[in-house]
Amino acid sequence: MRFGKTPIALQQLLHQKTQTFAAALGVMFITVLLFMQIGFRAGFLDTLTDLPASLNGDLFLLSSSYVTVLRPPRFNHRGLHSVLAFDEVESVSPIYLSVATMQNPNGDQGFLRKIQVVGFPIGKHQAINLVGSEPPLEKLSHSRVFLIDDRSRKEFRPILEKVAAGEKLITEIRTSNGQHQISIEGSFSLGANTSTNAHMLTSDMTFMELFGRNREDVNIGLIRLKPGTDSEATVKALNDYLPKDIVVIEKHELLENERYHYEFHSPIGLIFRFGLGGAIVVGVVILYQILFQMLTKYLRDYATMKAIGFSQGMLRIIVLKEALILAIVGFLPGLAVSLYIYNYLTIATSLRFTMSSEVGIAVMVSICMICLVSALLAIRKLSDADPADLFS
Repeated sequence: MRFGKTPIALQQLLHQKTQTFAAALGVMFITVLLFMQIGFRAGFLDTLTDLPASLNGDLFLLSSSYVTVLRPPRFNHRGLHSVLAFDEVESVSPIYLSVATMQNPNGDQGFLRKIQVVGFPIGKHQAINLVGSEPPLEKLSHSRVFLIDDRSRKEFRPILEKVAAGEKLITEIRTSNGQHQISIEGSFSLGANTSTNAHMLTSDMTFMELFGRNREDVNIGLIRLKPGTDSEATVKALNDYLPKDIVVIEKHELLENERYHYEFHSPIGLIFRFGLGGAIVVGVVILYQILFQMLTKYLRDYATMKAIGFSQGMLRIIVLKEALILAIVGFLPGLAVSLYIYNYLTIATSLRFTMSSEVGIAVMVSICMICLVSALLAIRKLSDADPADLFS
């Protein structure tokens, strides 16, 4: 006997419209939940590495006591300039970091929340490389001139609108060295993160003046290598040569370390992992209950199929096929809802929530696995389908 021609799994789902609709809604809910957890995690980690990723250097020079590149301790600039003794090094640039607050754009006396200020020398070697935008960095050669991130949080919108209209905005910021009047004369694109609400760029000269910083106190040193240089060997040679209180690290390794730090050594990273695990457990429980009820309701039908020649394995395959169909039917609307939520949150928070192919595939595979695990748990009910019960 051949039983493979009739799509029994699909026919059974179409016959049980109410239960199938409930199961599809359950899968859609779980899909959205997984997209939120995985998407939030990816957005959280990606935005935290946007700033170091935009810095134009092959190698990074940092204090050996640094934990995260977003808050690096200072070190003396002599270590940065001493690397110029190596033939492999083409140029170096110091990067200065600090925080400030900006005057409220509505004219109130209050100040807005924290802003990350990045200072760097203006010269032939551009220290920051912002993909997809052409910020007017040449304007920073003038005193007290700043550029502001056009992807800052929404409370900075009045400022961004004036700058986008070509206005030269005069405002005040508060730094560790007092309150100062500045001019914002352009914008660039980078994006906020969970540590700061906005970024601003300025020259190293303006940075020294407004923050009272000595030029010798550097936060990050950028090292650009000559084409064809073996970066791994150069890193080893530089670390052997330099004092032990500073360290040289390749850019890709630095970004990986940042992601690892925030994912595994920060409270929010632990929260994301627990949230993801909880979403998977909830998904398995919900779908198990739905599939179990569907099997219980049609147990006599399965007993009939056994009586006409279906084996236990064939019945299990039917249930597994039902689970996979539900995974696909529930995933597609869940994907659409998640895209809308991603877009809304990107606008509302200025963080980056991107529906990448990696995230989509990860969620699709997770949904299929949840459905299959739930089906395998529910399949045990098939052992109760006894053809002898049909005649009792």
